[in-house]
Amino acid sequence: MQSAKKKHNVELSCANVYPAFEKQGSPIVFESSGYFVPYLSIALQTIIDHVCPEENYDILILGDGITSVDQQRILRQAKGYKNISIRFIEPRIEVDRYINQARYHYITVNYYRMSLPWLLKNYKTAVNLGADILLLEDITPLLKLEFEESEYLGGAMDLGYIGRLYEDIPWSELNLKKPFEYVNADVMIYHLEAIRRDFDQDMVMEFWQKYHFQCNEQDALNKLFDGHKKIIDLRWNTYPERMTSTKDILCTPPKCIAAWRAALRNPALVHFAAVPKPWDYPPVCYGNDWWEVARQSVYYEEILKRMMQPIQHRIPSLLDMRDTIFPKGSRRRKLFKNIFVKPVRWGLDS
Repeated sequence: MQSAKKKHNVELSCANVYPAFEKQGSPIVFESSGYFVPYLSIALQTIIDHVCPEENYDILILGDGITSVDQQRILRQAKGYKNISIRFIEPRIEVDRYINQARYHYITVNYYRMSLPWLLKNYKTAVNLGADILLLEDITPLLKLEFEESEYLGGAMDLGYIGRLYEDIPWSELNLKKPFEYVNADVMIYHLEAIRRDFDQDMVMEFWQKYHFQCNEQDALNKLFDGHKKIIDLRWNTYPERMTSTKDILCTPPKCIAAWRAALRNPALVHFAAVPKPWDYPPVCYGNDWWEVARQSVYYEEILKRMMQPIQHRIPSLLDMRDTIFPKGSRRRKLFKNIFVKPVRWGLDS
């Protein structure tokens, strides 16, 4: 592995990335492109707003094209907090060979997520989060989650997926031994040490590329580590109401619905999984809480500006990326066609 070199505030290799504090739990890891930085900033702020003075928070952002201006803006969010470290890493060079050899092509940050145990080889565990979250409590319980030797991943049941098993996903699609332990990749705790012990990076990446997984890295991780997960309370990955996932959740067994409603009454982490996102549709459940944080952000005007644009113009070159983001024949493509504007407008009519 090449020695670490810096580009602005970014480490170009993970080789020399060690825990930021002598005493700490898992690092908090985000993967983000430059476009999603405004939303990442809000997620980070909700973590910062709930930190405990006696705990330390090691935050790693695995980026793909995040500018130095955005880096400085993010770093200023933690100014004055001696117990918070934020570092940017852009390890594209460490996954390039997998991207170049790929049979199925995905966005760069998905390669980071699949390679996390080997990118963060100086860590034993890691809490991986997506940018579409809202913390309502201190995240420390996730940072101190303990694993059994045979457990590779931790997370809450993905009730959206489980509900769709009762609707339109064949149980045989992934053929999981424990389908009720399917977890969402945007709130996932990795037992990095155990994965490195029992798996080889080339083998994991080859497995990912061998099958055309509908939900790419999320399906791959759930299949690969089937039966070896620690299931955590739904409070730590609560899907709000008034989202597309709601109708799927309501198709789950009664005990799952009851657990979801209990989590909704007192969530620790709200996850705006699927659509709509609060930055697209403020009336979504807990959208007001998200916008209260957004209004204090340096990105507030940018978020408002994007919300006023037609959706197909919000992400650069989205039309060129449509078959990557919404693969033909995938559940994601079908869901998008059913929810948003006329398919022909996106070129998604097939």
